[in-house]
Amino acid sequence: MKKLLIPVLIVLAIGLVFIYIARGFPTRINTDFATKVSLRYHYPNKSIDTVITDTNDVKALKKLFAGPVYRDGGLSCGFSPDVSITLSDGQKKIVFCPACDTCGNIRIYGSDRYVKLSDKQRKRFDTIVKKYGMTFPCE
Repeated sequence: MKKLLIPVLIVLAIGLVFIYIARGFPTRINTDFATKVSLRYHYPNKSIDTVITDTNDVKALKKLFAGPVYRDGGLSCGFSPDVSITLSDGQKKIVFCPACDTCGNIRIYGSDRYVKLSDKQRKRFDTIVKKYGMTFPCE
């Protein structure tokens, strides 16, 4: 029995590594380049396009979006570039589309990559963007 345990554990470990690789290694997104953060919220009852000028809010959003990035092709949350936060430096930009419900998934526009916010991070995110008129769930 003990002779079988070690090979079985090795096979299990190798299998988990393959699953991890197949899902894509979580990487971190670099938000340090951004000097400008803008919000877009176009929903039936609101139309907001604004630039965040509060440096504390800019730093907080950059930090929230700098979390691990995961690949996933099957999330069913509602994402749209019409509800988005753009980090840019005038040449480079990354557009983040938060889920229009209250889940912590934020899609990186034009990709199958996501940042997942914890409940605490999502509350912090909601508090910041609410100052500029963005509300979740979207209304």
